Amino acid sequence: MLNPGDEAPEFTVETTDGSYTLGEAKGPEVVFFFPKAGSKVCTSEACGFRDSLEEFKDHEARVLGISTNDGLEKLEDFSREHDLDYPVASDVDGKVADRFGLKGLLGLTHRGKRATFVVDDGEVVAATKGLLSSDRHVEDSLEAVRER
Repeated sequence: MLNPGDEAPEFTVETTDGSYTLGEAKGPEVVFFFPKAGSKVCTSEACGFRDSLEEFKDHEARVLGISTNDGLEKLEDFSREHDLDYPVASDVDGKVADRFGLKGLLGLTHRGKRATFVVDDGEVVAATKGLLSSDRHVEDSLEAVRER
């Protein structure tokens, strides 16, 4: 898994709001990976980012959610159901997760991973991992964005 100080990977993905390219923002970007839209912890995490979105925007930060198990059509429903005001992307093939060094159970798959990265000026400035700690992902990201 990438750590603070590592170079952030370049990528472009299709999202619930159109195309998203990492590095095109004026300020920091928060990229959070989650394993399953609609599950209790993933919904809590997604809604936590939604509820904190104004503070992220106050610091010119963008938020991107990436599901490692759900297709874009399901994510569009999930986003609509929970009024997510930020883009959500599908990474079922693991190409983006692999670039961030994410491995799941026993290092065999990216699909069971929850990790959040704050990227600024092409560099990872914060990284949070933990499958069951969704609140911590939001809090750690906000702290990193405030420090930028």
